[in-house]
Amino acid sequence: MAEGSKINYYSTWYGQGDGDISFGSISFDGTCTADVSLRGSDGHHFLEMTKDGPRKGWTTACAPGAFNIECSELLSKTDIGFSIDAKNGDIVIKANNGKIRLEANDIELSAKGPNSREANIVLDADGGAIKLKSNNITFDATGTLKLVSNVYQIEAEMMKQLVSVMQGLSCATKDIVKLRRG
Repeated sequence: MAEGSKINYYSTWYGQGDGDISFGSISFDGTCTADVSLRGSDGHHFLEMTKDGPRKGWTTACAPGAFNIECSELLSKTDIGFSIDAKNGDIVIKANNGKIRLEANDIELSAKGPNSREANIVLDADGGAIKLKSNNITFDATGTLKLVSNVYQIEAEMMKQLVSVMQGLSCATKDIVKLRRG
């Protein structure tokens, strides 16, 4: 270990070739002490509860294969079956080489912030596409609804427009606008 590494004279270790459990173990880089560390025979398979150092209070689980959580068998449909509550900081769900799929009877996205700068939902496909497919889609903006596009295309069997005031400019009215200004 590097100079200045942590030392714990009271750590306890139980294990053999298939895995181990330790209390008070020091991390490999010597910067943290774990209250409890549970390790499989593969060094990449572990659960660790760190109590100090740069990862103070962290609980780290690492699985070289799939990580499955199954719960809520004894609950009713209206109960909360699984909850993640980050008191501070972001929640990141990341698939480096795959998709993220959310599957349920209903999916709700709700952003609730103390002001309009913090209550936002952003969908960014970074050069790809965002596709909404449903029997009915409703946009309900109490402020402004703004659609910006290089090409705006509407395909409909029937179209209704109900507008109190409508202003518009198009290529069809371009010459009329020039005449009125001139």
